[in-house]
Amino acid sequence: MSFYDEDRSTLLKMEEVAEGEVATPPDPPSKTGYDFSGWSGIWQNVTADETVIATYKPKHFIVTFNAMGGQASKLSAEVVFDSTYGQLPGCTKDGCSFIGWQLPNGTIASSQTKVKTASNHELKAVWSEQT
Repeated sequence: MSFYDEDRSTLLKMEEVAEGEVATPPDPPSKTGYDFSGWSGIWQNVTADETVIATYKPKHFIVTFNAMGGQASKLSAEVVFDSTYGQLPGCTKDGCSFIGWQLPNGTIASSQTKVKTASNHELKAVWSEQT
């Protein structure tokens, strides 16, 4: 009986299990941005050498939009780790042109940018002065 992480290459535990018996899974593994959701495979009432794989589900977070003195069309949104941000709100500020929403790492997000911050976080409006 072998327990592997989701990548199927990281062995978490090997165990000899008699036919008809129940294996003891290892402690649930952790994966940044995900919750452990269980084991995929047969580890109860074992009848043969089995491979069991850890499964995960992505966490949901709240992103807040800091308009940096402007007016955003939305103040916050729920996002899913490793999924795209999707439609981002518009933003206006007198005398400025809206460039976009800046991620915590300093880059500008697009609707296709994947969520890689594994916590609630803030996107800040970036502006250029109109001349």
